[in-house]
Amino acid sequence: MIIERKDWGKSRYLQNISLSVCLAYLWIALLVGHSYAGWLIYNKPEFEGRVVDAVTGGAIEGAVVMATYYERYYTPISSDTEEIKVKQTLTDKDGRFRFPAYTTVISPFRAVDSVAFTIFRSDYASVDRSYLENIFTGKPPEEEKAELPWRGEQGLIMRFSPGVVALPKLRTKDEMRTNALSVSTPFIHAEERNSLLHKAVDEARRRSTPLGLGPPIMRDQAGKVIRIPRGWQLYYKPAFEGKVADKKTGNPIKGAVVAAIYYARQDTPISKYIEPIEPVEVKQTLTDKDGRFQFPSHEVMIPPGYTVDQVEFSIFSSDYASLNRLSLENIFTGKQPDVGKGELYLKWNDELSINFAPGIVKLPKLRTIEEMRLNALSMSLLNIQSGSKFHEIVWGARIKLK
Repeated sequence: MIIERKDWGKSRYLQNISLSVCLAYLWIALLVGHSYAGWLIYNKPEFEGRVVDAVTGGAIEGAVVMATYYERYYTPISSDTEEIKVKQTLTDKDGRFRFPAYTTVISPFRAVDSVAFTIFRSDYASVDRSYLENIFTGKPPEEEKAELPWRGEQGLIMRFSPGVVALPKLRTKDEMRTNALSVSTPFIHAEERNSLLHKAVDEARRRSTPLGLGPPIMRDQAGKVIRIPRGWQLYYKPAFEGKVADKKTGNPIKGAVVAAIYYARQDTPISKYIEPIEPVEVKQTLTDKDGRFQFPSHEVMIPPGYTVDQVEFSIFSSDYASLNRLSLENIFTGKQPDVGKGELYLKWNDELSINFAPGIVKLPKLRTIEEMRLNALSMSLLNIQSGSKFHEIVWGARIKLK
């Protein structure tokens, strides 16, 4: 075939695109092949273990154990994980469980990833999607997993050793309710809705509501009972607290407005790709004279077909570079930041950066009126209720600096 001169440029352009795509996928193939042995074969060994009482050492019979097997997929611009298999079983009279070795074929540009374990019984503190492959293949636990407080409560300690998980017994009905609400059950397909874990968790949630049996309920700030519509669920979110300070001096920033936006994710097999998340609740507060703020722990109501997702935070002060819709749950529960390795540069000014540490956000002071104007304009007010404190403060700054 002869290509006319007028089509030659177009043909060369298409050839360049094809070559670029081929090179990108070749690079991915080399990366996957170098990083993981057994490319195209997914293999995990047998997992077995024992679940016991953290105080007495006695066996915990009838606990649900779920193993979620993940594979990693690659594209020319990113990589992520997705579930390839979910297995569930119950512990026997000796507290023991076992999952046979699992082998399957996976697609090109996919690789073996980790296995996460969930362990649930209604009257014991639960393990929620933790990576315990070492423990359940007889190896010592990673150092940070040797001993963990349940939901930050120092009196309830989980302990891990080769082949054994020791769970603390819950002491009150409120603890049992919190435990049931905190166990995540997303991304289990519709045909598995009657699985062991779903049945156990749903029954525990139903039985631990303040009125006992019947539809789940919650109370408003005045203590009035709010009945949840049929099909809705309650999910637990921990307390968030932190401090907002001047990046240079370390002095507290008083009167900054902080918004926490709680999201739910549509629970479908493709939801992790298209990310159909919806805000279900927005909480707001101001920092005090010490720059501190707090959002108490509570249950979030989630509509049918959705599951709990992330919480995003916005922090605004007119004379400081502001933080705009970032998922900072780690930081505001006292953990290490996972945002930009503790530093984030602003999109509208790459000379200014925000610093993060456990429990604290440090904002740089703005230097000019133009910086203050751009800062106010950059704040997203999507899903922030008109007339709310956050809305009023941001709009007030925009009008003042116009």
